[in-house]
Amino acid sequence: MVKLQSYKNTDYQEVIKLINKSGVSTVNVWDSKENYSSMVKKDKQAITIAIDNKQIIGVFMLIYFGSMICLMYRLAVDKNYRNKGVGSLLLAKAEEIAKKKNVKKLGFYVEAKNKKLINYYKKRKYDLINKEYNFMWKTI
Repeated sequence: MVKLQSYKNTDYQEVIKLINKSGVSTVNVWDSKENYSSMVKKDKQAITIAIDNKQIIGVFMLIYFGSMICLMYRLAVDKNYRNKGVGSLLLAKAEEIAKKKNVKKLGFYVEAKNKKLINYYKKRKYDLINKEYNFMWKTI
């Protein structure tokens, strides 16, 4: 049975392995153990994991922009657990957490070419902003 729980620092290696295996690219600073640790120190629900048989099979992370906007990222599900409701369970949990914090908008990036995933989110009443974006950043 799949169980959702808050991330602990001891979950780090397994979470990174899952994210990489799911095809999501990790970024050194964003996905450092120190960054994850500081996220959950500020908010224990910032990273939520899905577990089945003591194995991490899914994850998502939340970042807040003010009090009204939340960005979900690193939503990943083990390939062996896809199309079994794990992604929907994680998405529902992210929405629940955001609603409890009175967030008005929950958003995330989806690759423009991933039509299957775009349709998945559209079925769940997410609006598509049909633009191509690149994420820009600088180490300061």
